[in-house]
Amino acid sequence: MRLTFDKLPLYPNLHRCKLCGKVVTHIRNHYHVHFPGRFECPLCRATYTRSDNLRTHCKFKHPLFNPDTRKFDLQTEVIDLNSSVNNVDKSS
Repeated sequence: MRLTFDKLPLYPNLHRCKLCGKVVTHIRNHYHVHFPGRFECPLCRATYTRSDNLRTHCKFKHPLFNPDTRKFDLQTEVIDLNSSVNNVDKSS
């Protein structure tokens, strides 16, 4: 569907949506409201109208998952527990 909107002459940064009449500053972001569920989380199937909302969801709900690459970031710090225990024993 084509983006259809009216520019408001007195307010050049505002646009009126022809689908619902709402006045907004970012008409492209607003149009996602009319077409829900375009961005789906591949892990839990939650849907979002905007890709940035999906990224925020993944950041907090699935912190090891990168929605841009659709892969898990499994780089973690490896700690040698044996050397930590030895250091504690020597200091006592």
